[in-house]
Amino acid sequence: MTFGGSRPEGRAGTDPVPRQHGPGGPGGPDGTDGADRRTVRPPLSPELEALVRERVEERVAQRTVELERSTQDIRRLAGLGNLLQSCESLAGAYELAAFFLADLFPGLDGSVYAWPSGDEAGTGAEPGLRRAAEWGRPDAPATLRREDCWALRRGGAYVVGVGETGPRCPHLPDDVRRAICVPMATQDHTTGLLVVSGRDTIPAPRPSVGPAVSQRELVMAAGEQIALAVSHLELRGRLEEQALRDPLTGLYNRRFVGEWMEREVERCARAGSTLGVMMLDLDRFKALNDRFGHDAGDQMIVAVAGVLRRGLRSNDVPSRYGGEEFLALLSDIDLPTLRQRADALRLAVADVEVEHRGQLLPAATLSVGISLYPDHGATTAELLRAADTALYVAKNSGRNQIRTAEE
Repeated sequence: MTFGGSRPEGRAGTDPVPRQHGPGGPGGPDGTDGADRRTVRPPLSPELEALVRERVEERVAQRTVELERSTQDIRRLAGLGNLLQSCESLAGAYELAAFFLADLFPGLDGSVYAWPSGDEAGTGAEPGLRRAAEWGRPDAPATLRREDCWALRRGGAYVVGVGETGPRCPHLPDDVRRAICVPMATQDHTTGLLVVSGRDTIPAPRPSVGPAVSQRELVMAAGEQIALAVSHLELRGRLEEQALRDPLTGLYNRRFVGEWMEREVERCARAGSTLGVMMLDLDRFKALNDRFGHDAGDQMIVAVAGVLRRGLRSNDVPSRYGGEEFLALLSDIDLPTLRQRADALRLAVADVEVEHRGQLLPAATLSVGISLYPDHGATTAELLRAADTALYVAKNSGRNQIRTAEE
């Protein structure tokens, strides 16, 4: 057999069976082939032709409406994504998302859930997700555990409603008839959960002709937009935090404390208040490093940082100023109290025990220089210079002691 459309050959030594023709010869009476004649249909009546044309126009109009609605929805989602990227905080992003989604899904209720700070993966001991924003009827639960939602348990969108055979999510209110839960996830982790629900209506796919966007697809796309924005804000926050903190101790670094001190001096000048400055330095730290190694020195610095963090008030600002040197800023304090706090820190550091490779390191001691705004300077530079000078005096006077700028 061939695939070129040629006439099949007959048996060897025989002719093919000739085609029989009617009285009109090879063609029909009108000269046309019989096969061609079978494809000819009688013309439609004017009434039927008008009906067909009307139905075609209706379908075209319906598809046009669907496409226009899809285009509008896509533009709204794009607008949401652009605005979310300009948000400065997670709270602002969630509030903006709820505002947009209420307009995108009229007549439906919804909630946006997020993992608590520091537990983005949902693996901590906290109850789990916390409601960050909502719209419609405010009766969604304030918190969700992973086992409360099948979308979180399965790691993908989950639909509840008429025609769905799966179990109902426990977190949905009893009068919710249809809902879709969408984990807001990026490549790195799941940032939260988006829930859209309806009491009387959908969010199931819209009836459509052609490639119209269903509500399910819209919810999933909205979840992706929010997840990307949240991931961006979290990353930016982590980078900003890393830029302001010392990676070894977690204390603020020199850059941050310099900017904070400038603002605090201006505030004190307006309010007529005081600002205490402590410059603290570990004594004989180089000898410790040379004898036990830099790992041991790092352990000692971390231990001293912990003493500063525990020994100061919550509104005080301890920082690692550089190497084995620390700086602490204490607002609204007098000079005697500032000196007492410095001495308490010195004694606490002396009591710290640091073990390195099964061996206790020698006890650390601190030398401290202190200054006070406005007594010892009217600017940041003057206050730091005064505290540094006092620290130099403490070092030269035998170490492990405190000196003020006026001594």
